[in-house]
Amino acid sequence: MKKLISILLLAVALSGALAPWPAMAAQCNTVETSIIACKDSAKGANAITAIIVQVIDFMAIGVGIAVVGGIVYGSLRYTTANGNAATAQQGIMIIVNAVIGLVLFILLYAIVNFLVPGGVLG
Repeated sequence: MKKLISILLLAVALSGALAPWPAMAAQCNTVETSIIACKDSAKGANAITAIIVQVIDFMAIGVGIAVVGGIVYGSLRYTTANGNAATAQQGIMIIVNAVIGLVLFILLYAIVNFLVPGGVLG
């Protein structure tokens, strides 16, 4: 089961890496970038802020997928324990760790939202 999940996560990660790159340079608030194009210049005061906002948004998607995956995997471990206390405890710990990770990311998001001028949400 772990091998299947690892292969699935690797396939998802590589699918984004193998996407075709844009042929020409992108613009980010009048600054030329090679990969990242800032579509909404109102989100950040400058190019660095806009890129930080995009990285935080990308990380939020990844954390969301990881938390949902952790909760699903932990609940499957818990429900298929069949009276085995150690397996049930592992399932509970996986769920607890996923929720702790979500709370920590929310705190990180709040701190970055406070530090970035204009906020991450725009």
